[in-house]
Amino acid sequence: AGALLSLGFGLAADLGGDDDQVLIQLAAVPHGVLDPATEVLRGWFEGAVHLYAGRFEPAVEATKRIQAIAPPEMRYIADTLDLMCLWVQGRVDEVLGRIDGVVRAARASNIVYTLSLGVHTASIAYSHTGEITKARELLDEARAASPAPTKGTRTVHTAMATASLLLAEGDEPGALAVLRDAMEHHGLD
Repeated sequence: AGALLSLGFGLAADLGGDDDQVLIQLAAVPHGVLDPATEVLRGWFEGAVHLYAGRFEPAVEATKRIQAIAPPEMRYIADTLDLMCLWVQGRVDEVLGRIDGVVRAARASNIVYTLSLGVHTASIAYSHTGEITKARELLDEARAASPAPTKGTRTVHTAMATASLLLAEGDEPGALAVLRDAMEHHGLD
């Protein structure tokens, strides 16, 4: 029960934008206490927070840990963290070569949230590399898979992927409008 409580506090700290508290709470969960599926999600979360905070080595360690324990049906979750680490290293061609396989695995999982997050992220990667057709196709799929927008606004993930695509298409004013709307409706700064 304590492990799940710490995991919950970690998620709450993430919502509050407190990366250090997220990592403190996740560190309070001993490895191997959670079921394998929850441990994979916990490890992905830990690795992503480290990566977003600029701490590359701990993110790679988390990636290796969850790759070793991920059940086959959840391997794609470990692979997404691996792709994120590779992207940060500048190994873009390697990432692009693996995205389609990871997206196929996410589709096969039938887990809507991870599919939504994955295709949003893949769309952004393709936008950043100028593969506009693939980026648009994945963004359309992401919109279909993402949770229904609240108050008629895009989700944060959809806003980021849309802005990335608009930038790739050369529409900087459109991208700026999407980001400003997301900031206004979701409290982003």
